[in-house]
Amino acid sequence: MQRRVLITGAAGKTASAVVEALVQRGFFVRALVRKTDDRSQRLAKLGAEVVTGDMLSLKDMTVAAQSMDSSYFCYPTSDRILEASAIFAEAARKNGMGFICNMSQIIARPDAPSPTSRLHWLAERLFDTSPLNVTHLKPTFFADHFVLNVRHTIVNDNKIIRPYGSAYHSPITSTDIGRVAAAVLADPTAHIGKSYVLTGLDRLSFNEIAGIFSEMLGRSITYVDVPADEFKADMERRQFAPSLLEHHMQSSKDYREGHFDATNTLVSDITGRDATRFRDYIAANISAFQSGST
Repeated sequence: MQRRVLITGAAGKTASAVVEALVQRGFFVRALVRKTDDRSQRLAKLGAEVVTGDMLSLKDMTVAAQSMDSSYFCYPTSDRILEASAIFAEAARKNGMGFICNMSQIIARPDAPSPTSRLHWLAERLFDTSPLNVTHLKPTFFADHFVLNVRHTIVNDNKIIRPYGSAYHSPITSTDIGRVAAAVLADPTAHIGKSYVLTGLDRLSFNEIAGIFSEMLGRSITYVDVPADEFKADMERRQFAPSLLEHHMQSSKDYREGHFDATNTLVSDITGRDATRFRDYIAANISAFQSGST
């Protein structure tokens, strides 16, 4: 019998990768999106059943979960993560869903400085104490972060401006996270009850990352370690939601203290294919960082 999987937040980076991977494996995939747009139309063309709904509506989530065997649960970074998780857990329970692959954070823990990270930790515990089988994915900073949130200063100022000091992380791509989630959902038995810290293979400081950009772009890119208030001002100019702004401000403390600093081979161990090297990811997206690309 064909396996049936619900993907929430399906228009997002990791979730869309899960949709594509599972459709290719022959699964029936229901893709839950907030609204119909070009991204949802792409999912439909891939072969997913696209449905719209509000992840904070128990009614919508109960309908979305009907007849689904398992799910990838991914909610945007927000201070409503615990509410969304509780709603989804109840919708999944009502429908007899057997397994959830939950997207969390590497810094989710009870004493994290970010309120959102603490809520992610509570959401993990909520799923753990529910009747549902669950696996938690806890990735480090995404490599995609450089395209989404750093590109403007690289293009306009030849700078990477962040309050991260000299600490390290091993950037992971959203596609690799999606491949892990798809592999877990395809054969969940060995993964039930586990939490996976997901990383790339290249442990880098922001000074080293600036050096890679300099080499690949053919111009000097420098890392500027700024006070948190200057970082906050940039996010305010770019109209970040208040809870997201607060999360980035507080998680920068975790970064400086080394809480993002992990490197492992779990992507390869779970999927059978190595994680994308950071240089390869930047090379594939190099046009986004060329002068005049904003």
